Amino acid sequence: MNTIRTNIFALDTAQAHVLKSQGSVGAVLHIEPEDDPIAKAPTTLYFEVKDKEGNFQASTCICTVKVYQGNEEIAVIPGQEAGNSAITAPVTFPARDIYTVVFEGKPLLSTGFNSFSLSYDIRVSRIDEGGRVIGATFLPLLVIIPIMVVLALVVIGKKQVAKKDAAIESSDNDTLK
Repeated sequence: MNTIRTNIFALDTAQAHVLKSQGSVGAVLHIEPEDDPIAKAPTTLYFEVKDKEGNFQASTCICTVKVYQGNEEIAVIPGQEAGNSAITAPVTFPARDIYTVVFEGKPLLSTGFNSFSLSYDIRVSRIDEGGRVIGATFLPLLVIIPIMVVLALVVIGKKQVAKKDAAIESSDNDTLK
């Protein structure tokens, strides 16, 4: 787990809904709330497991979720069955930071699925300070900024059209005189 992190708010370091796989087993990580965890507030990690060989069943998995802050292991959480092919793990991230979440699974039976270990980097950019969530989520910015640019272009375009119309009307009036 030797990772160098230079910017804890970089957009490309936190990944949700990404399929990670090892051998025939893979899992997509979903995070509640809204794939944007909040430090000091309960978060649920939800792993949707896929097995190309069809052998994975949550009920026969000894699943564990380990959470690392830098190189320090800060939590080991037994996975909880959440349907035939899903595992959840509750966690509370202590601070804004980049965390590494390692999802490991071993079959109860030797005839089950292949053991796996999948690693995800999670950005926690918001924090709960006494019931108030502080810190911006980047998703609204990614939606608002393009809308503002389009609106600005529309307004500028309308002003330029109005100026051209006024110039044409003025030149038409001069021609008529």
